[in-house]
Amino acid sequence: MEYDVRLEMHNVISESADDNNLLNLNQVEEEIEDLRKRGIFLNGPVMVKQELIEGRKSKILLPLSADPEQPNRANGRFFNTMVYARCAYGREFLGDRKIFEMAENMQKELREKDFSFTEIIYAIIVIPGGKIVDIYIPYREKE
Repeated sequence: MEYDVRLEMHNVISESADDNNLLNLNQVEEEIEDLRKRGIFLNGPVMVKQELIEGRKSKILLPLSADPEQPNRANGRFFNTMVYARCAYGREFLGDRKIFEMAENMQKELREKDFSFTEIIYAIIVIPGGKIVDIYIPYREKE
């Protein structure tokens, strides 16, 4: 695991995600295709932000090549820039179970170092034969 990694995204649409199927890209493929038809393309991997606080909420983050101007989405928000200045970072190449195990191990290590955090961000990179998942955990020192 690496520390003090900066995560910066531009032209990001954020929308609610289904917690039961966080790493399934099928739920956003139709939306990505609609954006392509309008000349807007992904400018990075599909990201999933999972909040670790009570009422656990998850969001799909789509970094885009341009501002889609009214993204035809009832519950989505658009951000010009999203910056996480200090993240723990890890990369996993295997199946979903292994990904969540790695995230749990990262959280444990951060707790041992007495850092606080409230979310995990997964960057999902589809490759032939599977997925690579970059895991970012924004953290800070406890006050």
